[in-house]
Amino acid sequence: MYNHTPPHILIIDDEPSILKLLSKILSCENFKIDIANNGKDGIKKIELNNYDLILTDIKMPEVSGNDVLQHIKENKNSFMPIVGMSGTS
Repeated sequence: MYNHTPPHILIIDDEPSILKLLSKILSCENFKIDIANNGKDGIKKIELNNYDLILTDIKMPEVSGNDVLQHIKENKNSFMPIVGMSGTS
């Protein structure tokens, strides 16, 4: 029997409503979801887990989405899919 593991996705955003919305939508599609309230916590989770996809807000205080991206490029699999999001133009 084939055992399919759902893709593991990390969502990083400093807006609780965005975290809640995205995690609810993706959980309904049977993805395994982790969330981080800021870039610093996101980097900690990235160091502890292997993700199939990372969704990150670009503009966050202290550690931005660009900082998260730079950390991944320097320390993890540079082929990890990352989607940057922003509520600003």
